[in-house]
Amino acid sequence: MKKLVLKVFLFLGILLSLLLYVDSFFLKNQNTYVSTFNSLYQSEKNSTDVLFLGSSHLNKGIDTYIIDAKCNVNSIKISAGGINIVQVYYNLLEALTNQSPKLVAIEIWPIIEPTNINNTLFDSNNRLLVHPFNGEYFKRFGVPKYKEIGSIYPDNKMYNMFNFFRFHENWSDLSSISQSLESKLSHKGKKLNYNFNKRLWVLPSHKIQEFESKTFDYDDMYLSAQEEVYLNKIIELSNDHKFKLLLFSTPVYDKYYNKTKPGFEKIATTLKNIEKDNSNVRFFDINSELGGLNYTYVMDGKVSQNQHLNYKGIIKTSNLMANYINNEYDLENKSITNLEPLYPEKLLYNKTEFEKDSTFLGEVYQVKNNKIIKVNNQNEIIINEHDKMINIEGWMYKNDINLNHSKKLLALKKNDDFIFLSGKEMKERVAHHNINKYGNDYKKSGYSFSINKLFLEKGKYKIFHLIESSDKELFVQDMWKWIVVK
Repeated sequence: MKKLVLKVFLFLGILLSLLLYVDSFFLKNQNTYVSTFNSLYQSEKNSTDVLFLGSSHLNKGIDTYIIDAKCNVNSIKISAGGINIVQVYYNLLEALTNQSPKLVAIEIWPIIEPTNINNTLFDSNNRLLVHPFNGEYFKRFGVPKYKEIGSIYPDNKMYNMFNFFRFHENWSDLSSISQSLESKLSHKGKKLNYNFNKRLWVLPSHKIQEFESKTFDYDDMYLSAQEEVYLNKIIELSNDHKFKLLLFSTPVYDKYYNKTKPGFEKIATTLKNIEKDNSNVRFFDINSELGGLNYTYVMDGKVSQNQHLNYKGIIKTSNLMANYINNEYDLENKSITNLEPLYPEKLLYNKTEFEKDSTFLGEVYQVKNNKIIKVNNQNEIIINEHDKMINIEGWMYKNDINLNHSKKLLALKKNDDFIFLSGKEMKERVAHHNINKYGNDYKKSGYSFSINKLFLEKGKYKIFHLIESSDKELFVQDMWKWIVVK
């Protein structure tokens, strides 16, 4: 009888372990927010120096690769759309189960957003008000998830604890399954999130006009008593776990900011008082420092109280954040070595000069009216005020690197606070001239690059070619050519 009982418990233990392992596969792992939680679980224990927490404004506001490069730290962000400060608290609890960050930076839109979910937090039955499917399911099975699920779904805790119960229908969509499995097994969550947020969208003119004519209410922009309770819980955690706490805002659209400025100022005054009362808490109000950002930094979306930044805006905000961290904290991780895999930001934000590599060949040309034109005597490609697009063609080739299994990148560096790295706008081009001149190995050396000049700030940008090999080696060549955006 004892052997039978032992076998039953052993079987149930194996079954439970298997179910817990496959539980995360029932999520849509290609989802940008799920990827932020995966970046936590893919990190080595206690390897995180800076932990970012927040809403979609964090997700589309901070690039952790820029933070890592400029501050010489390991950082991750955990975000979900439309969450409140209680959910931020539970996300922090989850992260603290295997990380001991030196700095926790919390993006404050969850306490700014003027809705009942953010201000009231709980209904009359003490049930946590949330936008469903925006973070509570993305955690692993554990105490933080159990507490959060219990506060949202007190009558169905166990059903909602397991994703294979709650999202079993996801496995009926073969296309979605395939994408999820590929994202789960083939991609780092941090990199997947980075790629997703390199959006080159701006607000179109008709939505700019709608923002100009629309009235926005700011009476409900305040830190409620219930929100303050959970902010104090987070401050208590900072004391208990010995990390510094940084509260910060990400910029919104300037026309919205100007119409609701009293609400933003009300929140800012409250947080400044909290900063005064707590020695380990600081408040960095990027939004008020900039007065919001104009439409060229803002992603297309609904005309509402909720706006997000495009890639240009993310570059702007991330550099401001990195500079603030460097000025206010001593976080540099001395254990990070040059032997670790490089990434473009790590190279470009930390070096001003690159030695000429005779084995890295290439050229850059400007294209106008479908014709290649030579750059001027100063090696400058001039983009005048009446020009709308930046169109470049070129080629790059590195000896002993198979271009069939490599990735070509273009970088435009204005200064140490603004570097644009190419994404999907970098297109493969067959280099027919190179094939005739050098041979078939050069077939995939060509590229074309085209973006609206709105995605670059005005100024002078140096052009860099980069090749990432199949084994993630990174090579960079300073082309000693510039783009001048007027």
